[in-house]
Amino acid sequence: MKLLWVTYFILNINAAIDTGKYQDISVEEVEDHIDGGDLIPYLRERLEGDLDLTFIKEQDSEELNAKLNDILVAQRGNERSKWGIENSGLCLLVAWANEIMQREAGQQVA
Repeated sequence: MKLLWVTYFILNINAAIDTGKYQDISVEEVEDHIDGGDLIPYLRERLEGDLDLTFIKEQDSEELNAKLNDILVAQRGNERSKWGIENSGLCLLVAWANEIMQREAGQQVA
């Protein structure tokens, strides 16, 4: 997985958070779309106009969703204690994308 596009993903999600328009996107809603395998299409539709994910191709979308699902399966219910997130689904995505970067960087060093 290319870390560069994970950083773009984080940047775009962070910018969407800053608009203040998406506080209603809950942790549960994001987790449901990760679990359903349709997170990127959901984000493209839901945050249309405030999110540019054109750099994420279908294969990358599937890989990102799979990595997020790995975290979800292992950590569901621990969002507050591990990342300090209990309300904002978009904030959870920023935290989990950072987790993916840490894991990927760790593999590159090893």
